[in-house]
Amino acid sequence: MTIATLIRRSMPGMLAAGLLWLFSTAASATTVLFENFDPEAPFAPTFGLNIWSACTGRAMPFTVTEAGYVAYVQFPVNNWGVPDRGNLVVEILLDHDAATPGFISAPDPAAVVQSVTQVVSNWADMNTYTFNVDFGGATLLQPGTVYWLAISLDQLVPVGVPGLTWWSNTVGQEGPTAARAGMPPDTFWYLSRYDDTNAVRIVGAVATPIPGTLWLLGSALGAVVVRIARRRNAAVHPLDLVAVG
Repeated sequence: MTIATLIRRSMPGMLAAGLLWLFSTAASATTVLFENFDPEAPFAPTFGLNIWSACTGRAMPFTVTEAGYVAYVQFPVNNWGVPDRGNLVVEILLDHDAATPGFISAPDPAAVVQSVTQVVSNWADMNTYTFNVDFGGATLLQPGTVYWLAISLDQLVPVGVPGLTWWSNTVGQEGPTAARAGMPPDTFWYLSRYDDTNAVRIVGAVATPIPGTLWLLGSALGAVVVRIARRRNAAVHPLDLVAVG
């Protein structure tokens, strides 16, 4: 049997071990991936940015210090008693200039990492309300990448109707924020102001390989190496051995 045949016959086991390792790279204990909530005063109920007829969405940039999967996103709003606004759309987007490290421009509408529509049927009860939007734990965020958390509505706020306010943080975090003009599909994002960023907490699970699966993958690779070595030794003809004296 040739070495190529050995490798080919061993590939299914190696592939299975690799896939097992890949799909088990997650599921550590729940942790906070990003947060600017103050435990004593989570947000400022006197200052925020509005989503209204002239500004149909708001976004703030964030980064994570370690890779993690997003479980849910929390943020505070004030509805100001409006009975119906449609549904809330929460998105994580890449920066428009994501290829330029350390540079922040604006959210890229063509680079949506994940979008979740939160169906809302009781807007009238959501004055100074904190949303908890389920992201399902499927989206992996990587450290060193600039992301934008964007909030918008799926219907236009009529002129004269109070906007939906996304409250700001109280920990003194400042930075750029972005606003959206227009409604899908004819929209674009732009930097609107440098100020206190909006309050948000992103909770998830740190991406940590499970040790048992790493051992399994290593064992599979080791077994292939041992088999190849044995075949090589068995293939050496006695006449090929030359005594050196």
